[in-house]
Amino acid sequence: MFRIMKNNFTVAAIQMELVWENHEANLQKMEYWVEKYASKAELIVFPEMFLTGFSMNVESCSISPTHPYIEKIRSVAQQYKLAIAGSIMTVEDGHYFNRFYFFNPNGTLQTYNKRHLFRMAKEHEYYSAGIERQLIDYNQNNLMPAICYDLRFPVWLRNQNNYDVLIVVANWPQVRIDAWKKLLMARAIENQCYVVAVNCCGTDGKGIEYNGASMIIDFKGNIIVAADEHKEMGIVAELNASELNNFREAFPSFMDADMFEIKR
Repeated sequence: MFRIMKNNFTVAAIQMELVWENHEANLQKMEYWVEKYASKAELIVFPEMFLTGFSMNVESCSISPTHPYIEKIRSVAQQYKLAIAGSIMTVEDGHYFNRFYFFNPNGTLQTYNKRHLFRMAKEHEYYSAGIERQLIDYNQNNLMPAICYDLRFPVWLRNQNNYDVLIVVANWPQVRIDAWKKLLMARAIENQCYVVAVNCCGTDGKGIEYNGASMIIDFKGNIIVAADEHKEMGIVAELNASELNNFREAFPSFMDADMFEIKR
């Protein structure tokens, strides 16, 4: 039996221009965008490391899971009665993680640690890799979180008939943006799922340029809505459960998928 997505919901993807290693400034920007889209979306997604930018300055910029900034975002989600997601530089038990946080409207948290660390930027020398896939239960739908470089690894993201929406948050540079677009569409098609892809824009503290290209894609690989490139902005789409379910029923490719296990 194919997996049934239970409920429609509306998601906003916020293509932020991040202030380099400045938690307070980015937190204020996050609050601005949440207030702006609170009446339009039930879930608001921000980019990878949305409080700092893609920094390796782990000792100065990482925060604990109980830090006041985390509590602040939790309270904002509760205040506006919506979910907030994105990744944050995190330190826990002496280890640093690029951690995806999902702040539920009821105040609970769900998290995922980035599995594939971007060695070309020496991310693997500063952060510890996650060891487990995580599914996020939201409104009786299953969401699969992924962070930037994870997108290049289809086995890790393979839908084993257990999720409805793939959420990819990133700091994906302009120089490789064509790969970003093609990989997102491929993941949507092969996994028969919606994809919410949120990138940043602007220039970071290392001089790397980001042009965004954030988008929300349907289960056939069609772009539902896309952000303008080089512009800080939000985009919104409703993810329709019946449309996804009807397509999976008519084209049940999952029934012929290869079985496999992911080993640590």
